[in-house]
Amino acid sequence: MQMIASSPLVMECRVDDVYETEGFESFICKIDHTYAEENIVIYVL
Repeated sequence: MQMIASSPLVMECRVDDVYETEGFESFICKIDHTYAEENIVIYVL
C-alpha cells in the first residue's frame, strides 16, 4: 500500500457503489486496510 509519508493515519478503501444525484455523487466504500502510528492510537481497556 502506498501512503503519504506525513500522514499519521491512512485508510485504504474500495468503492462498492456510487449514487448519482443532480450535481452530486455519493461513494459507498469499504475499508480494506488501516495504518495508524502508535502515538495516535487510543487504547481502551
